Amino acid sequence: MVAMAAGLLLAAPAAFGADTIKVGASQPLTGRFAFAGVQLNQGLADVFAWINENGGVKGRQIEYIFEDSGYQVDRAVAVFKKIMAEHKPPMFYGESTGQGKALAPEITKTYKILYGSTSFSSELANPETYPYTFVSGPTYSDMFGVLLEYIAKNPKGSKPTVAFFYSDTEFGKDPIPYARQKAKELGVDVVAEIVTKVGAVDVTSEVLELVKTKPQYVIIHGFVLSPIPQVIRGAKDYGLDIS
Repeated sequence: MVAMAAGLLLAAPAAFGADTIKVGASQPLTGRFAFAGVQLNQGLADVFAWINENGGVKGRQIEYIFEDSGYQVDRAVAVFKKIMAEHKPPMFYGESTGQGKALAPEITKTYKILYGSTSFSSELANPETYPYTFVSGPTYSDMFGVLLEYIAKNPKGSKPTVAFFYSDTEFGKDPIPYARQKAKELGVDVVAEIVTKVGAVDVTSEVLELVKTKPQYVIIHGFVLSPIPQVIRGAKDYGLDIS
């Protein structure tokens, strides 16, 4: 976000008011990803405070304007539109892949502001379709592609097999169509697709699906913490030889 602020200021100084650079944000301070959203929000607030204490961006202070969006797409979209109407920030930080996809067409056609978020969606990373959306690293599809290429080169049997274990969110589902096609191209057999909720505690049925299908590898996607430890522990308890 700091790089985004500095870069946009240098590129278009007329876009800002005399004294401040406004940055809007919708953050999941409650809801399924609150444990991450609270920390991320505080990190952004801290870095903007540090910049302001050290002279700002070319002498201009950053005003950070945020509201809780609860990791709910409708609510996050409403927060975005409220902050845009009241404060008109030239940049905005979104909470999720779902929010980014919901807003991207309007940002491109109407708002035309710099938009970043926690998302690494391939759809949002397309500069021809959404030139105002900034994705700060490899996309989810890129990540899946790297892992599948490794699996294809390192089978544990006559043919490499994999299970996709992902969350029931846009974050989780975003790269799956690409991953299916990529696996097919590489000759990797997708023996299971397991979908569960973010923060799930009891994943017994999901682990039993791994016991049933016995993949050589599992790619877990769309979570930050839970239920990843529970899945790993459960697979170990059942004696599964899975990477």
